Amino acid sequence: MDTSNRPQIEKTMTLAEHEFITGCQRLAADGDSVTTRVAQIALDAGSVTIRYEPLAGVRLGGLLELPRAKVSLAFSDVTEAEQEAFVRRFDITFQRGGG
Repeated sequence: MDTSNRPQIEKTMTLAEHEFITGCQRLAADGDSVTTRVAQIALDAGSVTIRYEPLAGVRLGGLLELPRAKVSLAFSDVTEAEQEAFVRRFDITFQRGGG
């Protein structure tokens, strides 16, 4: 099995800490660990560690401030296909509606 890993994936997201926890709980299964700023999620052959690091918010038009965070995904002992599948699940879990 090819278990080569891509470098750690980092995303800057408009995301509050409670949204991070809620989203990671949706991704997690029994036995996975989700704490305030770190989630450890088992995948088929390995795991992914997701870290939340708050950043300064962004103010829009003086009235609206949006929270921001750097979110990193570090994979261990998984195939490229597993990584890609998880990133798709992650993106769907954290996407917001729009129009």
